[in-house]
Amino acid sequence: GNKYRDQGFTRAKVLVLVPFRNSAYQWLHKVLFRLVPSLHRSTISCKGRFVREFGPEGDGALDLSDSGKPADHIATFNGNTDDDFIMGVTLTRKSLRLYTEPHEADILVATPLALHTRITQGAPDGDQEALQ
Repeated sequence: GNKYRDQGFTRAKVLVLVPFRNSAYQWLHKVLFRLVPSLHRSTISCKGRFVREFGPEGDGALDLSDSGKPADHIATFNGNTDDDFIMGVTLTRKSLRLYTEPHEADILVATPLALHTRITQGAPDGDQEALQ
């Protein structure tokens, strides 16, 4: 079982770069939420907060459906276009935890702007080693 488990200082990470919050919402729905078995849908922690902050009807969302713009423009910019966030996601055997601290997360969903800011200016909480 755990005989050959990684003994490093931190867990392995996956970095998912997305341009906006709406892209993170779409990626999580298409990929991660399908990993959690349908019997355990209640084991996605903070899903309500995630839908409010990242979803198409959430805080800061734009509705471009009647704007007359081309379909690719609407697909890219419809919804929440905030481009400064880093969100940690942790996977366990039967659950998915959103909003995990970056140094504890299995997956980091972030924008290039947020990563650049965090690396050049340091973490807002003073943790300089969080992304190094």
